[in-house]
Formats: sequence, C-alpha cells, structure tokens
Amino acid sequence: MSNQQSRRRFIAASGTVALTALAGCADDGDENGAVEVDDSDDENGTENDDDGSIGEIDEVPVAIEEYLQDAPNYDGTMVDATGEEQVTVSLTDTNVFEPAAIRIDSGTTVEWVWEGGAHNVVSDEDSASDFNSGDVVAEDGTTFDQSFDDDGIQLYYCEPHTAEGMYGAIDVTETEG
Repeated sequence: MSNQQSRRRFIAASGTVALTALAGCADDGDENGAVEVDDSDDENGTENDDDGSIGEIDEVPVAIEEYLQDAPNYDGTMVDATGEEQVTVSLTDTNVFEPAAIRIDSGTTVEWVWEGGAHNVVSDEDSASDFNSGDVVAEDGTTFDQSFDDDGIQLYYCEPHTAEGMYGAIDVTETEG
C-alpha cells in the first residue's frame, strides 16, 4: 500500500469517527442534517444499516475523483446522503470541506457551516450549477444553503484556500419514486 493510500485510509477513518461522534448529538435526519455513519456494506458498495442511515460509497464518478485528487481529506469515497432532505458540510479551521464528497438526491438542500477559518463556497466552472456564498467570512456558525434540484455533478472550492486543496464535490442523482 502506498503512503498516499495509507494517508487516505487514515483520514477516512478519522472522518468516519468524527462524523459518528457528531451524529451521536442528534437523531438521524434531524433538522440540522446530522448524519450517522455505519460500517456495514450492502451489495452496492454502500455502507448502510437496514434503517437507511448514511454511509460511504466506494464508486465515485471520475469527474469527482479527478477534481478532488488534491483535497487533503479526500480518501476516494463519498458519503451517501441519498434520502436526506438536508445535508451539512463543515468548513473547518484546517481548510477542508468535511465531508469532501457527498451523493444526494435532487431536491436536497446542502448547508455549509463555518467551523473555523475565513472561507467562502464557490462553484467551479465545470459544476452543473452556479452558486456562490459571497465574500469570505470568518465568523463561526455562518451558514450557506443551496438546494440542488437538477441532476449532475457539483464541484466547488474555497477561494482563499484553493492552493491548500480546499475542494468539495456533490453528486446529485435523480430522486427515486
């Protein structure tokens, strides 16, 4: 195993522990978008409990893999948040989006929450939608919400931290039903 793969696995495990700890503060699917991560695999490579809790997806679209290759916390997987009405992504004081990659259903709202540092959220020119949180903000607790009604890959970054690899991605899929 290469050092890069070992580092990614370590970061993935650390992120899973952090998400699990955060999820313990609220019920799955609460109004704040808290998520629960589980380690059981289903037949699609998605880690989900029978209760539908959120897990990870190993099969990441190539466009997301390529876009996030320099993101320090990207481990080659994405969080499966399909079935959720709202999902939270943190902007951290370590200059990463956590989680780096998520899959959601069309119609889901993503809420970015500032948890340290001076950041903004800006869609990449190759993103399926155009969105921008505005000027760089350093106040913890600041939020930016964006609903994604159309399928497609959403790519975004933090303007002052692109050199540090502060990138994120969302795979918006058609809502089943």
